[in-house]
Order: sequence, then structure tokens, then C-alpha cells
Amino acid sequence: MDEGENRPSASGTLRVLLVEDEYYIADDLRRALADEGAQVIGPVPTVERALALIAEEASISIAVLDIRLGGQVVWPVVEALRSRGVDYIFATGCSASEIPLAYRGASLFRKPVDIPALVSRLLKQ
Repeated sequence: MDEGENRPSASGTLRVLLVEDEYYIADDLRRALADEGAQVIGPVPTVERALALIAEEASISIAVLDIRLGGQVVWPVVEALRSRGVDYIFATGCSASEIPLAYRGASLFRKPVDIPALVSRLLKQ
């Protein structure tokens, strides 16, 4: 996947879909993004809820995805985002070798996530 420019909504606000099943990590990321003026969609802890948000939301600028969500992997979410042309970043305990080749163009932040670095990457236009 190309690391194209993040697309803010029509209002100019970066809308970030957050898919993370660890509550404290999700909350820390949500707060850090909101503090920088981003609008957080979610966070959601499952593939099903992420897919529902993707279907419901008219505008998503970028997504932050954990790869393992309970007993599932996030690949269906990646495919749904790609079909809409939405960029994504992985924030995960997985290594790069565990990511299918087709998805390796995305940025990878390993857990424990450097939240300021991840937020900086998201806000970089």
C-alpha cells in the first residue's frame, strides 16, 4: 500500500479509525489523538465492529490497527479499508514477518507503542 497523504474530512479534521482490543492502549491513543485535534472513530475491539464502522462512516482519513484482536486477525478490516482507498498503520505486537506481503507497505509501530511518534506520523501531512 502506498503511504499517500492522509485525507482530512471536509471540515479539515483528521478522522482516525482506531481498532485496538487492549483498553488502556486504545484509550491512551484516543486521548493523544484528540489532544492533537483529530476525531477518533471508535476505538473498537473486534473485526466485526470495525467493519460496521467502515460501512457506516462517510469519511475516514486513516486507520490505526492492531493485528490480533482476540482470536481474530485484522485482515478483513484491511481489505475493507483498501477498497475505500483509506490508508492504515499497524500498532501491534506482531513482527513485520507476520504481515502478509500485500500489506507490508503500511507503517508498523511495535508494542509497546511510542504514542507520540505514532501521533506525529498520523498528523504529518
